[in-house]
Amino acid sequence: MKAWKHLIPILFPVILIVLLGIGAIVLPDHTFSTAEMRYLRQFPSWSWEKAVTREYSIQMEEYCSDQFPLRDFWIDIAQRLLPASP
Repeated sequence: MKAWKHLIPILFPVILIVLLGIGAIVLPDHTFSTAEMRYLRQFPSWSWEKAVTREYSIQMEEYCSDQFPLRDFWIDIAQRLLPASP
């Protein structure tokens, strides 16, 4: 039983990361963010030209940022915890 107490600080972040990864795969993509009043990036199309010019990796990074699981929840938490910038 004592061994489990030492594993809890390690298991919690690992389980959270695994669940977020599964959520990113399973949950459907959103097209519009009502919190930000903007359209969200959709999955980019791949081509050799985009791969060479790094355009695909930039588009993929934007897609991952926009389609993060529970994105609106995390934005709401950040707005409540962080002070507004002047």
